[in-house]
Amino acid sequence: EFTAKYKAQVHLQMFLFNKKKTLFCVADPDFENNSKFSDIWVQYDQEYTEMLMDAAENFWRHNIFPHLYNSVKNIT
Repeated sequence: EFTAKYKAQVHLQMFLFNKKKTLFCVADPDFENNSKFSDIWVQYDQEYTEMLMDAAENFWRHNIFPHLYNSVKNIT
């Protein structure tokens, strides 16, 4: 299993490219010397991706857009 950060990244990329399955690979920290890596097949999870996009939209709507609006509103 991989971390939530990478899970989100992988699912958003699968959503954007309309893929239902992908191979996620991580190189060992000493890859240059040992050539080791880990890989995992990931199945697309639509429910998780929708939750992730809803959370991102909510964050932008409440935290980013108001600051952008206020910064433009005050330009004379």
